Amino acid sequence: MILGYDTSLCDEDIATLHQELGVGVLHKFVVEDAYLLELPDGMSVEQALATYSNMREQVLFAEPNYRGTL
Repeated sequence: MILGYDTSLCDEDIATLHQELGVGVLHKFVVEDAYLLELPDGMSVEQALATYSNMREQVLFAEPNYRGTL
């Protein structure tokens, strides 16, 4: 999942949110201040999207990171 937080959040607040949900950061994109997250076992992408959609004050966007093949 790729997630972008409100720019008013400090790094400590973001780390706390990640810890509370049990997600890991695979990569932080500097350009958009976005994070590629690794979801914990048992959490589906749909569950994560639903959780983050309820955090509208903190989360600017949350998108699945599906791989496609041609």
